[in-house]
Amino acid sequence: MLDLVKPLDADTLERMLQYATATAAERVHLRPGSRPMVTGLGGPREIGFRQLCAEDTVEVAGHFLAAARVSERARESSCDAAREIFLFMKLENGTLAEAVLEPCRAGVAITIELIPPLPAGAGIELIEA
Repeated sequence: MLDLVKPLDADTLERMLQYATATAAERVHLRPGSRPMVTGLGGPREIGFRQLCAEDTVEVAGHFLAAARVSERARESSCDAAREIFLFMKLENGTLAEAVLEPCRAGVAITIELIPPLPAGAGIELIEA
């Protein structure tokens, strides 16, 4: 990669995710060799950003791994490799972003599911079977 182009940083990722939520997107797709895409309301569309490289998606994966919360019990467990870690980040507007990492030919492809907060006053009812 050229020295002038820096990998995707945490602030740029946050702005991308904020843009996606503001435009009613449900998912952000990051794949080396492609520009970032959002899907959801309407058809798929590109985010105004350069084509991604392998270093970008590795950096994004690192941001999600750094933000992941692992319970104390799981951290202390001797068989922690058998536990699934969910990669969530909470955005400033309260939206949760969950990353799903998949290997691809050029490195790591990332799909980020966006889960908006509940509207004020709304709640979730649990129905028992």
